[in-house]
Amino acid sequence: DCSSPYAMASLINNRDAYDLSTGNDADSDRHGIVTPDAGLMNPNHYLAVAIDYLYGHRPNWPADAAVGKTLVSSMIIDRVVASLGRRLLEVPVGFKWVSGKMLETDAIIGGESSGGLTVRGHIAGKDGIYAGSLLVEMVAASGKKLSELWADIEARYGKRTAGASLRIAVEMAQEGLIDRKEAVKRVNPGALDQLLHPTLDPKAPRTLLGKGLPAS
Repeated sequence: DCSSPYAMASLINNRDAYDLSTGNDADSDRHGIVTPDAGLMNPNHYLAVAIDYLYGHRPNWPADAAVGKTLVSSMIIDRVVASLGRRLLEVPVGFKWVSGKMLETDAIIGGESSGGLTVRGHIAGKDGIYAGSLLVEMVAASGKKLSELWADIEARYGKRTAGASLRIAVEMAQEGLIDRKEAVKRVNPGALDQLLHPTLDPKAPRTLLGKGLPAS
C-alpha cells in the first residue's frame, strides 16, 4: 500500500534529497507521492488536484465528460467536479467498478482513494506510473509545488478537520462501507493533535460575527 507511511518510509526519510518522489506497489497500478515540504500526500488530495488540473489543460476533452470515483473517496472531489460543471459518477469500492463505469459511460477520468487513477484513452485499469508522470507535468506546467496546488484546492473548497475525518471513518465502518483497519488508515495520526486542543462548547450561547473556513 503506497499510501501508507510505513510502506513509503524510505522515501519519506529521504524526502529532502528530491524535489518529488514517487513510489508504486508491486504491479505499479497504485501511486505514492512524497514531497520535501508536505511528506506523503493523501491519494484523495492528489486526485482532487489532478481532476482540477486536467480539466483546465485538456481543451480537447468533451465539455460534458463526467468523472468517476469510488463511494469512499473524499467529498472534496465532489466539490471540485461540481465547480467544473461536470457530472460525478460514484461506484462501489474497487477499481474494477471505476473502469466498468468509464467503459459504459462518457466518464473521462476515474480514481479511487487508495491511489488508483486512469483517464480515457490510456488504459482501462489504474496506472501508478501514469499518475507519477502526470504529477511531474502538473508541477512543471503550473510552476508550483504539489503542496501549493493542494493548498489552492483547500482554499477554494474547504479543509477537512481531524474531527470530521474521524467521524466519517467511524460512520463508514459502522455502515459496513469499509472495515475497521481501513477506517484507522483514513485518519492522519499527525492530525489527531487537533482533537486534543481545548475547544469551545458547540452548544454554548454565542453571537455570530461572521463565517469562514476553520483553522488551527
